[in-house]
Amino acid sequence: DSPSNTDRDDDVQALVARRWAKGTVFAAVWQPCRDEPFLSRISALPVTGGEEADPPGGVGVEVIREGSEASECFLASYTPGVKKYGAIELDGKMAAGCWGKGEGEPACVSLVKGVLLRRGSHSVEASAPASIHVERSGDRLLVRTGEDGVGRVVIEGRLSDEVGVTRDGEAVEVELEKRESVTFQAAAQACYALSGVREWRRVRLACEAVAARLEDNPDDAQGGSPVREAVDRPLRGKNKAANAGFEVNPATRDDVEDPWDCWNSYYWAKYRPAWRYDADVAHSGKYSLRIPRESWANEATRDGWIEQKVASPGANRTCTLSAWVKSSLDPTRVRLCIYGWDPEWGRDFEGGVSPLFEVGTEWRRIRWTRSFGPGITDVHVMVKREHQVLGGDLWIDDVQLEEGGEATAFAPDAWTEAALR
Repeated sequence: DSPSNTDRDDDVQALVARRWAKGTVFAAVWQPCRDEPFLSRISALPVTGGEEADPPGGVGVEVIREGSEASECFLASYTPGVKKYGAIELDGKMAAGCWGKGEGEPACVSLVKGVLLRRGSHSVEASAPASIHVERSGDRLLVRTGEDGVGRVVIEGRLSDEVGVTRDGEAVEVELEKRESVTFQAAAQACYALSGVREWRRVRLACEAVAARLEDNPDDAQGGSPVREAVDRPLRGKNKAANAGFEVNPATRDDVEDPWDCWNSYYWAKYRPAWRYDADVAHSGKYSLRIPRESWANEATRDGWIEQKVASPGANRTCTLSAWVKSSLDPTRVRLCIYGWDPEWGRDFEGGVSPLFEVGTEWRRIRWTRSFGPGITDVHVMVKREHQVLGGDLWIDDVQLEEGGEATAFAPDAWTEAALR
């Protein structure tokens, strides 16, 4: 949600990674102060490790408040692998935390879509990419899980004789071992309050969906799950977009990670579109993806788009993106975009943004073609509902990214086939 500009207790700090380019990483720390600034020092953390990149594929910022010795750190990673941000190790997309001097327990730590966050003897871990927040609140320890947080949580450290765990005031069953560890079952997007934990050293989430999949498919322990693996490498077949027909609905499948993200032009989460997989409208199959019309004021409506990083090299290739679209009100303005990632210069949009398509209430296929230069390592695709006056809900289905200058007949993608097996 957007921070209040009137509530003095509503303090927000934000790290915004603007651009990663050859030799530079630009980051900005926003300090919403109303009287005097409250930050005494802001410094960049040295980043090492991970896959080879110049600069390293991550950025870390350390913030010190006036009158405090605690170090508040914000970390972001752009390439796979474990990286060190000063004394902090991260294997994940993002992390944040507040650490004091020495080996004391951190006041709070957050791991976002990751498997490891560690400083000294304190670590947060997961068996598969997950989001976990751990925070000390008085004599209680709070553990919050993200949407991928289903599984068994094990907390190791110094415990008292009696350890209790509650969720929304209701007691949760626990397993206690020699005053050294406590285990309980966690649900997604839940908050657990623990009493009797004097100091935690390690918090680990054993993700339930991953454990069940490995039990059913032991070979996956060597090669990863068919679904997750397919996103990490180029797909077999003509169509290189994953879940291109939206037939795998992540709302009903906790064993897959949605390859599509939905965004709009505004930073705050409250303004992002309330997108969903729609079982009532589809060009083919069971589902389409719906981006609803949402108004700013009067008749002005917001933009919104779906985006996917495609695991396919783009260097020196010509690609065509196509999608079937329709709207609830004619005309609704839509664009396609194919952009590349150049490790030296960042995002390459040149030639990748289509003209406006005005879409009506009947299904229509739109398409756009572009060619990439030699430096492109990754390809991203977007289908966007534009800002406009009026316009309606937008439905998207049967997206296809293929090599060449023509849009051929839609073909289901290998990611969907693996997920539906």
